[in-house]
Amino acid sequence: MTQSDNDLKHDICIEVLNEYLNAFKISERAMRILPSSLTRKERTELTYYQEMVRNIEMVRNYIDTRSESVDWERYN
Repeated sequence: MTQSDNDLKHDICIEVLNEYLNAFKISERAMRILPSSLTRKERTELTYYQEMVRNIEMVRNYIDTRSESVDWERYN
């Protein structure tokens, strides 16, 4: 593999993650617009969307910076 192949894979990966991130952010915003008395299922869906946004951002940032935002040594 050449450096340009790796750069291309990196760009494609970031682009796909950004598309997923945008979709989950739109869904999260739509759930937040609902009335304040959400059903249990709606609250579960909102939590799911919030977690997916957080996780996708974490993975995207890791791929971009090659550094982890979590100090795993702390948990050992």
